[in-house]
Amino acid sequence: MRKRVPMEVWETKRPLITRLYQEEKKSLREVMEIMERDHHFVATVKMYKSRIWKWGLDKKLKGDEVLAILILKRDRDALKRPTEFRIRGQLVDFENIKRYVKRNPALVAKLRAGHKPNVQTAREVTCRTPSPAPGQVLNSSADLYGVEKILGLFRDYVDGSFSSGAWFCEYNVDCGSSLLNNGDRSNELFERVIASFALVNRCMMRGDQIDINSVLGPSFESLKEIVAAESPDFVARTVCLLWYLDRHHKHDLLRLVLDYLAGLMPIVLATTWTACSLVEGRRIVRE
Repeated sequence: MRKRVPMEVWETKRPLITRLYQEEKKSLREVMEIMERDHHFVATVKMYKSRIWKWGLDKKLKGDEVLAILILKRDRDALKRPTEFRIRGQLVDFENIKRYVKRNPALVAKLRAGHKPNVQTAREVTCRTPSPAPGQVLNSSADLYGVEKILGLFRDYVDGSFSSGAWFCEYNVDCGSSLLNNGDRSNELFERVIASFALVNRCMMRGDQIDINSVLGPSFESLKEIVAAESPDFVARTVCLLWYLDRHHKHDLLRLVLDYLAGLMPIVLATTWTACSLVEGRRIVRE
């Protein structure tokens, strides 16, 4: 029986295996032969397949993965945004998606019928706007100033929270707040907030009737609790929320949330001027 290869050893071989298997399009058998002959690295087929799947290098697309990408593409196309797709972090060539759909036309029928991929697949398939090409610069010095201002405010807020003792860092790099005696609900609350805005976004895109006030009312109450908690999660998760709104609701809900936070934070965090400046600065940049 072949001995298990430690994860640390796999990680040292990852760039080489990725290049051979994905970039040079070699078969798994060829990769194994090269790794054993030239690099004295030996593992079973099962070990290789498991690691290749975890790294997102699997060349065989799955129906659920393609369905998840088609759903994301439909939503992104409605927003007229350039998009790149990834499966478990690995970039997907959309030409491969087109070929898969051509071979499996029933997948389009599933998409139109409202079928959804399983939860695990939905988490593994992601999309984003492609990064600017090398050498591409920001549109103006004002844009650069705004970005630098926001980064500086984030730095000051985080540094100030640690310096004052409001936040602390555990040995495993987890951050906590000394102000929270009954546990931190910020992550749970943020999940609800994002889910509510996602529901509104989906209904607006489909033209469905929805009572926005009843759906988003609890979300604004959750934001109030999140701000008051002064949790370390506040910074990172607020950035995620604003990014989401910037992508989908730049001219309506984003403005509403920024105005709400800007008005709320000086009241709830009367002594935390940097946090207030953070939202004000974010609002200035959007303007």
